[in-house]
Amino acid sequence: MEKKEGVLLRNTAVYKLATLQEQRSMTEQIHAMMCRQAVEDAVTFKVYHHDNNLSNALLTFLDKEPVKVIDFIKSVKGLELVDYGGAYMVMKDVSKEMLEYNHVIFCSNGSNK
Repeated sequence: MEKKEGVLLRNTAVYKLATLQEQRSMTEQIHAMMCRQAVEDAVTFKVYHHDNNLSNALLTFLDKEPVKVIDFIKSVKGLELVDYGGAYMVMKDVSKEMLEYNHVIFCSNGSNK
């Protein structure tokens, strides 16, 4: 297995120094990004990543890791989903709109994990 570029949210300095409320907000933002990425991957690769767990999202940043919560989401360059142990095959003709419309079924927020 190759090492992927990126860092887990909980390992960033900005997350560690944030208040609980700020951590919750960052977690919700990353879960939303994970959902969008899962939909994109499902349409592109025909595999849906269902394990929407913060430990399965590696973040990369535009310049360097942000130090202020207010700069956090703007500084995220990308998010890569890893650990496809909970993946599902997707119908050949599935559309992004179909998955987004059914996001309650196709993309749980994983906040209980």
